[in-house]
Amino acid sequence: MAILSIGFSCFDQFFFLNEWPQENTKNFCHDFIESGGGPAANAAWLLGLWGEDVYYIGHLNKDLYGQRIIDELPRPGSIPARWSSPMK
Repeated sequence: MAILSIGFSCFDQFFFLNEWPQENTKNFCHDFIESGGGPAANAAWLLGLWGEDVYYIGHLNKDLYGQRIIDELPRPGSIPARWSSPMK
């Protein structure tokens, strides 16, 4: 039996500051993390990591972040690398 995960995927970006930003100021972040995310994509990735037979269906734009999600999801032992063409 296979698991099908259908839903939202996104690309998360986290910026870390030393203090809460004040109005009308520029701030510098001291650290930055980015990764694929979204509830359905995260669930599919984790199930694949646990060795389940899992497939993911979701919408991705044809841009830098859509490609980053495509590159990040299919890890060895994870989600099969089967993708349809992203919408323009």
